Amino acid sequence: MKLNPSRLLVSWAGFVYDWIITREWKRVVLYLLPAIVFGGLGMAVTVGSWLDRGLLAQRYLEFGNEQIADWEQAWAPAPSESSMAATTATPETANAGGMPEALPENADEIRISPFAESLFRRVQLLKPSDRSQFVVGVAMAQRGALAQAKTMLAKIAPSQGRGYVPAHAMLAQLLTFELQAQPAPKSRELAEELMHHADQSKQWERVPRSVLLAASDLNVMVGNLSAAIQLLKIAAERFPGDSFALAQLAQHMKNEHLFDEAHGQAEKSLMAELSDDPKNASARLRLIQLYAMDGKLDRAEQVLQEVPGEDRSPELQRALSNIYLTRYDDSIVTEDGEVSVDFRYLDTALQIDPSNPLIAQAVAKLVRMQGPRPSKELIAHLFESLANGSATPATHAYLAEVYLVRQDFAKAIPHLEQVVKRMPNATEYLNNLAYCLAELHPERCEQALGLSLRAIELSKQNPRSDYYDTLSFVLSRLDRYSEAITAIENAIELDPNRHEYHTRAAAAYRQLDKESQANESLALAHERLAQQLQESQPLKQEPRPDVSSTTDPVETLTNDAEPVRSADSTEQEIGPDADQASENASNEPVTGETIIDEANTDEAVIDEANTDGRN
Repeated sequence: MKLNPSRLLVSWAGFVYDWIITREWKRVVLYLLPAIVFGGLGMAVTVGSWLDRGLLAQRYLEFGNEQIADWEQAWAPAPSESSMAATTATPETANAGGMPEALPENADEIRISPFAESLFRRVQLLKPSDRSQFVVGVAMAQRGALAQAKTMLAKIAPSQGRGYVPAHAMLAQLLTFELQAQPAPKSRELAEELMHHADQSKQWERVPRSVLLAASDLNVMVGNLSAAIQLLKIAAERFPGDSFALAQLAQHMKNEHLFDEAHGQAEKSLMAELSDDPKNASARLRLIQLYAMDGKLDRAEQVLQEVPGEDRSPELQRALSNIYLTRYDDSIVTEDGEVSVDFRYLDTALQIDPSNPLIAQAVAKLVRMQGPRPSKELIAHLFESLANGSATPATHAYLAEVYLVRQDFAKAIPHLEQVVKRMPNATEYLNNLAYCLAELHPERCEQALGLSLRAIELSKQNPRSDYYDTLSFVLSRLDRYSEAITAIENAIELDPNRHEYHTRAAAAYRQLDKESQANESLALAHERLAQQLQESQPLKQEPRPDVSSTTDPVETLTNDAEPVRSADSTEQEIGPDADQASENASNEPVTGETIIDEANTDEAVIDEANTDGRN
């Protein structure tokens, strides 16, 4: 007998039908009626509650958006108002180790109020959304809970793929404040993360300007110039003043068409700013730099001269000094292996702004391009200046650099002293002289200390880490190790990625108290950091001036200057009364006999040039 599946199905269907028609359903329904009524009411209440929660969440969301409107406009201006926004501010970066304690003040001058945060937290409880989670995360960042804020924002803006665009933008901005505070291995990870978030949010109409600029600079560092150009173009469309940065990058890439386009837009924008506010020093400074980039030095000087000398800010004085440095650089001519240069421009630049660090770099460039031995023609010119007593500070600066490059500190000292005597505010030469004196003349360490302290004081507006390193070196020479540690820690705070600073710090901690286990632990920690920094390869900055820089493009032509001392010097040192030291440094008379002696000292330069040729 064969089984027929269709018959089984038919039989089962017949059984179900017979069972249904034989039941007394009216009685069953009558018995179940209360349960049906209560079940229906329960479903109605559930649906109504769900709808009410949605409506209530929507009302809280709308009310919360009204409460944060001012903050959102301050953080990410709407396109209609962005064109009127000031374009001279630059994104700040953290300059201390570790994560910043809270979202920097310039990023949230108008903060999210506790009331607004509570509204969005209610939205999260009623009907969670990306918008409410974003606002709550930002509010946490403003209170200083950056790790928790980043974790919350990362849920809606992942590091892989695209999420909630405003959260991408906020994460990118938070990373800009954290990036430079990290050592090289960690900074590479943060840079990649920042570039991802910036890429995901770059087309958002309210992406913060600081995000576009930071991501552009990072792309320049890693050599992705096309991405940097794209980001700067977006920034320039919203903020016409950022065409200045675009022109800088276009010039670096030798893209003449883009440079002309960006140059014209930047000039128009900056001229409009100056027309509205002639005292806008930042706009004037950028306009000067813009003309300098295009080689229009006379036009740049004219814009600068429109400001009376007594009203010029230090930044404008630096810009004028840089104009003459550019002219000096353009005056360098090489024919048949012989180099000629017009030192008058260098003298003028030095007189206008003795503390300009680019002056030493320009001199260093000239020295290095010659071997570092100077050509016979240039030697003859310098020698004649020394012999007839007409040597200028620039002459002595050049000769000092020749000896410094060759590590001949003894012969460099007299020339450094002449520069410092005639230009007491020349910070680079104060610093170099301080190091040379401490290295060769322990009995003059107190004078060296005064020179070092003066260099730091004069550069306090733009502190230099290498100046604090020199101070630490001098203090160690004087056996004042506690103060030397403070100085080198200041240098590390300004530039945590210099391995030689950590090496010096380790040596100072060991000299402070050789029996102290705590000092030994600190020394070992610095040595480990130094080793890690030596083994790692940090991101390399392309030679494009930063958008926030106040230096002239000549800096990009002269950025090959090196510190006076070698990186492996880990001596112990220290020094005296600053006023007395400065007095000692500036009270030596300059006589004809002294200059002739210096000329005789420099005969070695001529002999080596004639005998050995150039390197």
